[in-house]
Parts: sequence; structure tokens; C-alpha cells
Amino acid sequence: ISHSDRYAAALVSTVHQGCGIDIERAGRVNPRLDRKLFTQKELDTATRTTCQDLRTRLFSAKEAGYKAVFPLATTYIPFQEATILPEPGTEQFRIEYHGPNPSNNLLNEGIGFWRTAADHVITVFLIS
Repeated sequence: ISHSDRYAAALVSTVHQGCGIDIERAGRVNPRLDRKLFTQKELDTATRTTCQDLRTRLFSAKEAGYKAVFPLATTYIPFQEATILPEPGTEQFRIEYHGPNPSNNLLNEGIGFWRTAADHVITVFLIS
């Protein structure tokens, strides 16, 4: 389940082990939050890309990934324990988990999708 000030969405799957969805208003993520929200690898990607509003996409991807894995692993994931890996030339991403909780390694098995529509970023993460 996710919502913004204007939209709400829910995601249910009968074929995936875990699924998560997030909606964020485009431009919502302020660069002042970079060090708190993003790994160095993500910040390096952000400086090299021409992608519009990558920070909001990265943040939304972390939220969708967390929502997909938490019901399975039941362990909190700090922002710095996961790195979003955009798939170049696509609207897809993967998540690399590098924290201390083995149950959260399920993030490594998922695939994510993001789109921008009506001034919002909509992100879905699926774990097969």
C-alpha cells in the first residue's frame, strides 16, 4: 500500500513471494538528504546520469523493496544497507543488499520497475 497527497495504490500478487509498491511526488527528495538516504554507489550514479529526478526514483525503489521483503524477513533495513542498481536503458532496477541480516538477502532476488506519471514516481518491486 502506498499513497501521496493525491494518489493511492495497493499491490497484491498470488505468484510472487513478495511485492511492494511506492508512490512519491516527483522532486520530493532533497539533495540535503543524500548522505542519509543513499550509498556512495548510488550518489555516483546520480552524478553520471541524465535521468530526470533519479533521487526520487532511488528513494521510491528502496521503499518498494522494503515493503516487498519486510513481511518475509521481518527485519528493518536501514537505507545504507541496500543499493539500487538501475538497469541502463530500461525502466527497471535491481537491489543489492549488503547488510548483516541474511533474511534480507531476498532483496537480491527481486526485480523492480518505475515510471513517472502525473508528476509522481510509481515504483513496484517483486520477489519471485
